[in-house]
Amino acid sequence: MKFKYNFLENKLCRIEENYSYEISEENRKFHFTDLGCVFKTGESQWLILSFDKPLTKIDARYIKTSRSGESIRHEKKIILDQFSVETIFEFTEADRK
Repeated sequence: MKFKYNFLENKLCRIEENYSYEISEENRKFHFTDLGCVFKTGESQWLILSFDKPLTKIDARYIKTSRSGESIRHEKKIILDQFSVETIFEFTEADRK
């Protein structure tokens, strides 16, 4: 799963192999001004972003819950370029917890 996040505009895009799409406004569930935000990325799928102060890294967690109630979690620490307003990151099997 690959994402692009613009932290100035609080916009999240999901990047697929041949296209990308923005997670809609109604799926931006929570935004804690300086602390982070939560996005609903699909049915029973959530992306949680927690910000460091100053904004030098993001702790990203992706959670998907199956109909049986089993959760699959991925976690990643993203180091930010101090001159960039957006970052692209990808969750892989190595990030699964």
